Amino acid sequence: LRHRETLIQTTSITINRMQKALVQMNLQLHVVLTDLTGTTGQRILRDIVNGQTDPRRLASHRDRHCRASEAEIVAALTGHYRPEHLFVLRQQLELYDSLQRQIESCDKEIEAHLNDLGMSALARAHLAVVRIGGMPVGITGYDIRDPLQFIEHRLQAPEAAARERGDLDPCRRRLRQH
Repeated sequence: LRHRETLIQTTSITINRMQKALVQMNLQLHVVLTDLTGTTGQRILRDIVNGQTDPRRLASHRDRHCRASEAEIVAALTGHYRPEHLFVLRQQLELYDSLQRQIESCDKEIEAHLNDLGMSALARAHLAVVRIGGMPVGITGYDIRDPLQFIEHRLQAPEAAARERGDLDPCRRRLRQH
């Protein structure tokens, strides 16, 4: 779980670097799109790194749910597409894609561990899209708190029963015996 959190933090940094590359090209996409990783943002970014620089053509990727009009997006995409900034944008987008695959792999590993612990039904009951700052960061992410609390209680129950019986943990038991 810590590794997954690190991947999510790295994803956030990568998104910020993509936004910085856009701003350095004088593209104010962040003004008209609330989420660069949304459908419209991803379509536009991928088209930019594939060489498309015509603002009208890029704005045509606008999703019907996008609040900004096509004209507003055209205005935000009017800038200078310098090769050095396009290079940075391309690398950050590739890193973003790689991080998304790693997060997905982590989610599958977490699910496998929960299944090993007999938690599959409980974990699936808490299946949710994980969001940080309103941004989805995991399609198959878990709200992991309830399953972990269940496991914690399951593990603590024998320990609490042992304490009630007067048994101590194994280390203390050995010390008392000597």
